Amino acid sequence: MTIICGILIAILAVILIIALYLNNRGREKVVPKIESRTPWKIEKRNSKSVTLSTVIEFRNEGTQSAMIVDAICHPQLPFEQYDGMEVFGKAEKFGVPREDNYFETLVLEHQESVELVAKVTLTARKNLTLEEAAANMVDFPVEFIYREVGRTPMHFSIARFFLNADELCSLLGISHNEPEIKNAKQDADNSNLLTVPTRILTPEDDIVDIIEKYTKGKIGPDDVVTVAESVVAITQGNIVRPDELKISCLAKLCCLFIPDYGSLATPHGMQALMAREGEWRVAFALVAGFLGKIIGQRGLFYKWGGHQAALIDDVTGTMPPFDKCVVYGPENPEKVVANLKSRLGCFGAMIADVNDLKRSRIVGATEGMNAQLAADLLIDNPFGNASQKTPICILKNFRQEQESRK
Repeated sequence: MTIICGILIAILAVILIIALYLNNRGREKVVPKIESRTPWKIEKRNSKSVTLSTVIEFRNEGTQSAMIVDAICHPQLPFEQYDGMEVFGKAEKFGVPREDNYFETLVLEHQESVELVAKVTLTARKNLTLEEAAANMVDFPVEFIYREVGRTPMHFSIARFFLNADELCSLLGISHNEPEIKNAKQDADNSNLLTVPTRILTPEDDIVDIIEKYTKGKIGPDDVVTVAESVVAITQGNIVRPDELKISCLAKLCCLFIPDYGSLATPHGMQALMAREGEWRVAFALVAGFLGKIIGQRGLFYKWGGHQAALIDDVTGTMPPFDKCVVYGPENPEKVVANLKSRLGCFGAMIADVNDLKRSRIVGATEGMNAQLAADLLIDNPFGNASQKTPICILKNFRQEQESRK
């Protein structure tokens, strides 16, 4: 018995030594140096289109060799955001331009770098010249998608950066205009509900400044301004790309207990919630919610699963180009609405989570207003995603409506 135990201990020791040795050898780690990429420059230009390029250093900071098997430059300018320009992207190795769209596999030894080029071609549409189309351009993200392999199995990674409208116009030698926005519209079935269109809002925007700008001349002292919660969260940068999340086995398991139409039904949605509220808190709340349903108690999961449990929007939950992101609920909603009321001089302000399933949730509202009444007036979801771009609604003469119902 002693001999057998000795042999087993020796085998385990050898396995441990081998594991430590292999772990010490490390892995590859390809890092795109986005912060030091070169400014956009013009590659070629004619009356209808321009091609811009930026150079990005990719460095293997690991201890093993890596291979970049493929690379794609993917500009994300949906026509919901701006339809005066069509964009196309291409990825190349610096100094090795190609006429086709093929990317040749390259090897990166550890601590070695390579420079890759992201090219974006912008072509004017709708009978506009390049200058006319560019003058009303908007900022948009560009994704550099690359597939790599080494000690780690082959996988895709994404580097993200922006092509800013001001930078484009500066390169073209023209002035940049604020995109034209259609007038606010009165709801056909409710003369006291005014929807206010905006351009697509991004993390570069301040939500209070934006609402003040687009509601100027449209809102009075008896009115309530309401804004969609996902848009507030986006302007706060309260978003995450699914590929940035490291999915745990617990998230993969827990998401299976959520109905498939819910924002937490995917591993990414569930992992996003766990990243904010804690894995075991969410798992406990899910079990408690399941047991609660058995005894007729509903909603325990959202009660105990954390503030974000009811607010997260999974991919497709909001407007392009953020339909590819998981969007959290907004931070400090009470502070946001207080600032809105103070800045606009209106009766009240509210952030609402409204969907097409006739559900209207109050995320934040100022004191003195009947927030539930306001939520009921928004039950038909006047907020518009995609081409509607109407994240702001004004409830006209709400003070009188509230007083008439006392």
